[in-house]
Amino acid sequence: MTDIATGAAASRRSRFDSVLRYSIAMDRVGLIGLGTMGGPMASNIVRAGLDLTVFDVRAEPAARLAAEGASVARSAAELGRTVDVILLVVVDEAQADAVLVGSPEQPGVLQFAAPGSVVVVHSTIGPQACRRLADLAAARGIDLLDAPISGGPPGARAGSLAVMVGGDEAVLDRCRFAIEPVSAEIVHVGLVGAGQLAKLANNMVLAITMQAVHEALMLGREAGIDPDLLLQVLGSGAADSWTVRHWRDIGESARVYPGGAEGVAALTHKDLALALAAAQQGGIDVPVTELTSQLLVGPYRAAQAQAV
Repeated sequence: MTDIATGAAASRRSRFDSVLRYSIAMDRVGLIGLGTMGGPMASNIVRAGLDLTVFDVRAEPAARLAAEGASVARSAAELGRTVDVILLVVVDEAQADAVLVGSPEQPGVLQFAAPGSVVVVHSTIGPQACRRLADLAAARGIDLLDAPISGGPPGARAGSLAVMVGGDEAVLDRCRFAIEPVSAEIVHVGLVGAGQLAKLANNMVLAITMQAVHEALMLGREAGIDPDLLLQVLGSGAADSWTVRHWRDIGESARVYPGGAEGVAALTHKDLALALAAAQQGGIDVPVTELTSQLLVGPYRAAQAQAV
């Protein structure tokens, strides 16, 4: 066959694959990772009346979702075979790789998901990692969006998360129905990886303002000012922020995360490390973020010691 004929045949296959992909009905949702965020998100998806299948390495949260009406897969691979949209809510890049890529002994979801299905990565991982996973997915005819979330456990429970999405906007439109039950706002911010950069920017501001509010409350306490009264003052003036208005919610969230406040410090330290790496790659100077990350080193190491 000539190069021209080969090219024409490949073009026809490409057009056929595109038509096939976008004609597939999208109605079966899967969610992997039923932790502090994923569990409440799954509950909201079930309450929205969607056909949901869940998987978690722990039996207890899976059983709880089964009682609420979700189907439970015996493995991540089984889930990948049976759904159209796969929502991934794991902690970090290592877990995302283990679930999606896997190993020779235990292949990941991408080996089993059907062409035309969509993987939505809600986890906060590096932008480059998302692009790498998207390339691996695309090689199998699977679309991938990076769609990190903000709002913490209260937002997950209320279905009011902010979702910042990177990837093909047409793909987002196809699976928006699966994300809407967990969110108050879905913003398409660019190509794959852009969602992660938006989330890292969000977490930079959050971590820095949390440190500032903490120091302000310590200063007020030294003067004998009631912390709740000082929060009221801060919230009524130029120092107002989401962090000030939700300070008590943030404290409550820290108590429900594994490892408590130290666990939250570990997650924040991880996100700031990703932000610092992205800034370094872009040649951007972020000294306040660097200092805030250094201030979290103590609690981060305490959390690591606790996990050993």
